[in-house]
Amino acid sequence: MELPVITPRQFEAARATPWLRAAFHQKDTVEETLADPEVVGDPNTTAGKSGAANLDAPDMLLGGRTGVDVIPDTPASRAAHLDRGYIEGPDQLVTYPVPTAQFLAEIFA
Repeated sequence: MELPVITPRQFEAARATPWLRAAFHQKDTVEETLADPEVVGDPNTTAGKSGAANLDAPDMLLGGRTGVDVIPDTPASRAAHLDRGYIEGPDQLVTYPVPTAQFLAEIFA
């Protein structure tokens, strides 16, 4: 897995602040999911407007109108995303396994 493009200052901050590691991993996971050839090649799927400035916007759209988010598989993340106006049910959430603290520490070693 390639690291997301971050500045040296951001990398150092993630080394010192463990929760930032998960945030950068999440960003990279969403980008990888949206770049997957099967997602890109599906004419029914388009990228949404995700990012730090668009926390209440879907990661991708199905049929141009149904929002989908890529999230870590935790109860807190599920609950937070199910509260978003564009998410009507859990079938609009694509989950991935939560990375271990050890895995994240190795990335930012």
